[in-house]
Amino acid sequence: MSLKKAIELANEKKFDQARKLLEELAKEYPNDPDVLYNLGMCYTELNDPKKATEILTKGIIISPELVNIHVALGFAFSKLGDLDEATTHFKNAIEIQPDNSYALRNLGGLLAKKGNYEDAIDVLIKSLMKHPDDMRTTYGLGLAYFHTKKLNEADEQFKIVLKNSDDNYLVSEAKDFRRNIAELNLKSGGLRMDAMFYCLGAMQYFNGMPVQDIQKVAFEIGMMGQNGLAVNNPSKKYTLNTMSGEFTGLQLVCYMYVGFKSFAPEQDVGMDFSEEYRMAKQFHKE
Repeated sequence: MSLKKAIELANEKKFDQARKLLEELAKEYPNDPDVLYNLGMCYTELNDPKKATEILTKGIIISPELVNIHVALGFAFSKLGDLDEATTHFKNAIEIQPDNSYALRNLGGLLAKKGNYEDAIDVLIKSLMKHPDDMRTTYGLGLAYFHTKKLNEADEQFKIVLKNSDDNYLVSEAKDFRRNIAELNLKSGGLRMDAMFYCLGAMQYFNGMPVQDIQKVAFEIGMMGQNGLAVNNPSKKYTLNTMSGEFTGLQLVCYMYVGFKSFAPEQDVGMDFSEEYRMAKQFHKE
């Protein structure tokens, strides 16, 4: 029976087996902070954060300078929903070890949950200065920027996530936020006359075209949009296999919007051009 074996089991996510082994170790070594830390973490992972806080609090009393126990208590109190206690322990961990990425990232996340986005930004930037490749922290910083309406800064963070993360959840969320940011920037001035004329041009181009050909155009633009289209940069040009010529990002999105309206009108294409589309349709009929 060894602590090393218990840690190996926990690393393999066999938390209940690890817990049983650690319970036996705790009987033999009741004041060993490493045993208490790992046992507390197992209880947190087994969705018993209340029991975890009891065990980890005993560990803190024995070894108040052990940074891992403060971080573990932060996790456990977070799961309990006690954000104030969680914040305290993450701050304690940072006081002991200022570059602790787990404490910095999670403190930033908690501050954001509490609506303290500016403070969250400061903490997350500090974390990224120490660990620039941490994509969860990068995503969290983008989220905090988004909620403080610093859309360009948020977009930069989400672009980094898309370029470097292999986490499907983070990538999907970053794509969604980039689409939201593009739409917010695009429609910040109200009705877009340029988008209306692009929609009108699309209606004229698609007029009389077979549905399968319209689908090919719309789907190709949709695939391009997965990597982001510069809808607010008219100097950036794109080419398609299904259409000849060069197009701006906004122009392509309008063509996609009109295309989907013709064969899948209920489809959410990630941009709302309903007013521009309605006005273009009136001109097209005249």
